[in-house]
Amino acid sequence: ALGEELDAAARLEMAVLGDPIVVGLSNQVFKFLGESDRWYANLACPSLQWNMRFHQYVGLPVHEDMFITALGISLFDTKHQQQPSTSLGDKAQHAITIQVK
Repeated sequence: ALGEELDAAARLEMAVLGDPIVVGLSNQVFKFLGESDRWYANLACPSLQWNMRFHQYVGLPVHEDMFITALGISLFDTKHQQQPSTSLGDKAQHAITIQVK
């Protein structure tokens, strides 16, 4: 029973709740200030790209009006490349995009 309670608590921590913020591994809070409906890189390295698109909603309080509306993750094979690269011309081996409509 204790294991089930811990699992439920872990699921709750992974849920999307409240203010649209990103929390770092050391509980740092990151608010996003940028252009609406643009893609921004969160992490980029030769084998992985993690990008998010943000949208600013009109009528909400300032600094609480920007939400993540899409998430994209691309995985690249760097084993067979002479020089690792994450340029736009590279073809991802695996890619997933999740969008909110």
